[in-house]
Amino acid sequence: FVTQANALPQPEHWVAMSAWNGRLYVTGGNNGGGGTATVYSAPISPDGSVGIWTQQTNSLSQSLWGHAMSAWNGRLYVTGGNNGSGIAQSTVYSAPINADGSMGAWTQQSDSLPQAQHGHGMSAWNGRLYVAGGANGSSYYSTVYSAPVNPDGSVGAWTTDANSLPQTRNGLGMSAWNGRLYVAGGGNE
Repeated sequence: FVTQANALPQPEHWVAMSAWNGRLYVTGGNNGGGGTATVYSAPISPDGSVGIWTQQTNSLSQSLWGHAMSAWNGRLYVTGGNNGSGIAQSTVYSAPINADGSMGAWTQQSDSLPQAQHGHGMSAWNGRLYVAGGANGSSYYSTVYSAPVNPDGSVGAWTTDANSLPQTRNGLGMSAWNGRLYVAGGGNE
């Protein structure tokens, strides 16, 4: 790991991050004073270094922290998280990534997650979004959900996968590769 010269414009934790087409995108987070709706992006240089972060004109529709984000087919998808008051959400948002790397307007998807949650992992693979684990403030989850990404970029209905995580997990990392989901870390209080 190498510390990048270009840091985020302000300190944040519980952000969501994803990469698409040579750029990094960071959404929301908690800056110590509550959740934020800010969206930043930065170019990734051929040597892997991160360029200067810029704040996107189109912020999230609400302040979120502990949410998850993934990119698929030129769009960013955000699920769940805590709102500015710390209440777990089930909302799903998406926004197009423009050709110049800027963000289009965020829209709320009609199909929300089956339950409100934060600290979950999310990844996209082969035209589907996958969400695993998380919590809602009092309960911790091992459930795995998935939903199709429709040709128009909207998210279809979420279904519960028959295979859950081996144990409850909150604050986990998740990624997909070559037809497999990988989950690491997290707590199981």
